[in-house]
Amino acid sequence: MRTPLLITCLFTLLFTGSMHAQDRVPELEDRVMQLTLIHPIGTNGVDGPTIRNNLSLSVVLGVNGGLNGAELGGFGNIVMQDAQFLQVAGFFNFVGGHFTGAQGAGFLNIVDESMNGVQGAGFLNIAGNPVQGVQGAGFMNVASRDLQGLQGAGFMNLASGDVRGAQGAGFMNIAGEDVTGAQLAGFMNIGGAVHGFQAAGFMNIARQLHGLTLAPINIIDSVRSGVPIGALSIVKKGGYFRGALWAGETMTATAAIKTGLTRFYNIFGFGVHAHTDARIYGPMYGIGARIGLGEKWKMHLEGHHYQLIEDWFVINRLHSLERFQIGFEWLWTQRIGLTAGVAWNALLEDNREPLPTIAPVELVELSRGNYNVTMWPGAHIGLIF
Repeated sequence: MRTPLLITCLFTLLFTGSMHAQDRVPELEDRVMQLTLIHPIGTNGVDGPTIRNNLSLSVVLGVNGGLNGAELGGFGNIVMQDAQFLQVAGFFNFVGGHFTGAQGAGFLNIVDESMNGVQGAGFLNIAGNPVQGVQGAGFMNVASRDLQGLQGAGFMNLASGDVRGAQGAGFMNIAGEDVTGAQLAGFMNIGGAVHGFQAAGFMNIARQLHGLTLAPINIIDSVRSGVPIGALSIVKKGGYFRGALWAGETMTATAAIKTGLTRFYNIFGFGVHAHTDARIYGPMYGIGARIGLGEKWKMHLEGHHYQLIEDWFVINRLHSLERFQIGFEWLWTQRIGLTAGVAWNALLEDNREPLPTIAPVELVELSRGNYNVTMWPGAHIGLIF
């Protein structure tokens, strides 16, 4: 955080030859108004850094000690100490102390201490201490400590401390500590303990979850309450991670991995049909839930999708097996269980290039255009470990 602030301060020194090495001028003189072309060419002259104005107008660049009102700058505004109410510039605003009110700049806003209010910039907002309010930027927002309010950016939001409110970004949100509220990103969210909601187009990462995470990939250290929902969820501590093997009436054998939580897990597997002369293979993806029925007995509710392939790596037409499966697990040991149950199958395939018949019995047959749907009951028996 100090690096961009230091660069800005060095930039300020180019226009303030009378400034000393200290960060703050101890006392400021109050004036109603100042008008500047480019510092120090203006009504306050070289004394600008020692004066607090109610109204400050700068054609190009103004440098003043404080602000208690409104400041307008064609290119930039620099306030060395605290400022409040309104600061607007064509390119950048800088406040070396605390700011309360609204900042608007075409490119960059920087507040070295706390910010209470609104920052709006075409590119970047930075607040060095806790932020209470709203940061909105075309590219990135940075709160070097806690955020209480809202961050919205076209690319990325960063809060080094806690977030109490919401972060919304086109690419990524990062909270260095806990999140109470929501993180919404087009690509990725990172948070500490999340009390609320995370949603991302690709991945969510959280140290602890008390709520809901929604993304294709969720990686969480531990879950106290709530659930991660996605194509792949990994819970490092206290999660559900099991291997499974089962045989059924349609797919002769299926090997799978289950990962997530018992109340919602993802299934990745591969099955083979070898009941007849045909050899049909199928990569499988599914979701499921494990429900406790006692110390030794569990029930599994699962939905499976197999993409059926007759020739290796060749998929010419649609051949999709959808299977809803109910299984009962008896725990042989703490980790190993025996499972058996029933299922209902639905085969959707293109009749222009049908597969060999895999259904042992066809109870329902539907046809529409180039597609056929066949349904039949089934059963399975297997092992979970």
